[in-house]
Amino acid sequence: MSRSFESVVRTEKYKEPNKFFYIACEGHVTEVEYFQKLNDVGEKCKFVHYERPENEKNNSSPKNVFKTLKKNVKEAGLNPKTDECWIIVDRDQWDRNLAEAVQECLNHNYKYSVSSPCIEIWFIMHLVKIDSLIKPFQTPLLNNPIFFIRKNRRKTKVQFCESYLNFLLQTYLGKDTAYEKNSALPDDFFNKERINFAIEQAKEIEEKIKDPEYRYPTSHIGSQLYQLLESFLKFNEENKQ
Repeated sequence: MSRSFESVVRTEKYKEPNKFFYIACEGHVTEVEYFQKLNDVGEKCKFVHYERPENEKNNSSPKNVFKTLKKNVKEAGLNPKTDECWIIVDRDQWDRNLAEAVQECLNHNYKYSVSSPCIEIWFIMHLVKIDSLIKPFQTPLLNNPIFFIRKNRRKTKVQFCESYLNFLLQTYLGKDTAYEKNSALPDDFFNKERINFAIEQAKEIEEKIKDPEYRYPTSHIGSQLYQLLESFLKFNEENKQ
């Protein structure tokens, strides 16, 4: 069993305000550190992240993320009354693999969060309202094209969402702040005001969708991480002593 956080032990002091969110993420650095820092926000429930084995680190497909979660949850001492199991994945270009992973989650009573096109869209929602952006910004955010820049005299591949997030961080949090794909986010990202700002707009985007067959965002910008964060913050608030 491979946990990337420090071990969390369920206490006996309270009957119910001990809730674990067992998660497996597509990314194994930025997302993991994001949830690890969120554990400092929550007192009554915690995230427990399961890392893919070293020989599978480069296999970030949604189905492999699901497999990692399923394998480890069996050994976790799950409390079915309170605990939740989640996969955290991107839409990217996974198509059928993503659809099959989501179906597996439904079959096993797990939950899933899909960000479209990628996890960076969720981080962007902490800083700016997506619907307020003009179309020339929304279109590349959805398609997330790759381009190359010169960095430290080297040609570096960058995706549009990463670049735009970096621009927003420097605009709102200072010129010395930067976004690196495999680095931790600044501490200012983790105040409840920013988190709630992201939750509200992501939720608003999904509530506009009326398709009864809808499962996750594919053709629009969005992130279902609001569902996970909403559950996390609500449980903490309701179980304060």
